[in-house]
Amino acid sequence: MKNEATGRQAELIDAAAKVFFEKGYAASSVQEVADEVGLLKGSLYHYIRTKEDLLFAVVEDAHRASMQIVEELSLLNADPAAELAAFVRAHLDLLVRERVKLSVYLHEARMLTSEHRMVVAEQRRLYGRYLQNLIERGQHNRTFVSRVDSELSTRAVLGMLNWTYEWYRDDDRDWEAVVSAFVQTALRAVGADGAVPAQIEVPPSTASTVPVT
Repeated sequence: MKNEATGRQAELIDAAAKVFFEKGYAASSVQEVADEVGLLKGSLYHYIRTKEDLLFAVVEDAHRASMQIVEELSLLNADPAAELAAFVRAHLDLLVRERVKLSVYLHEARMLTSEHRMVVAEQRRLYGRYLQNLIERGQHNRTFVSRVDSELSTRAVLGMLNWTYEWYRDDDRDWEAVVSAFVQTALRAVGADGAVPAQIEVPPSTASTVPVT
């Protein structure tokens, strides 16, 4: 029963993400989410209490996927330039692979109540802190220039990456060319030479490759 409930909850999260992505959270209803998975509205409340619970579940799902990138890259012990390039690739791949959930996470989380917004703010702080620490590590060993403001660089890199889902479409540009350009831009932003390191395979969950020197 537990596995069945978990499977149904995952379906509901996916359905909620789709509905919120297509209509916006404010204009969506619990009934529309129920219709998406073929449940009666009353049956839906066996799994969730409110529409906000669904939104928060979508946001949490997106955050878990993002943090998995950080956890996996942190284990590789690559040099800072290689790890930054790998982070850019993995983050962009996640944005494309989970475009619907990440769009809801980035745009609709502001609709949560203050208690949930505080959780989201802390989640984003932790993710950003990983990147800032990485930049500072690169400055410490002189891979990156020390005069670069690590906090502003973190905001700039994440802003550049997160905006990709707004404009990129599968038939728009060559994806590898986009990724390579963003890797070079991120490296130059922190004062690295902009050269794209060679790559090695990373765990499948990131669906990307990790550059190493």
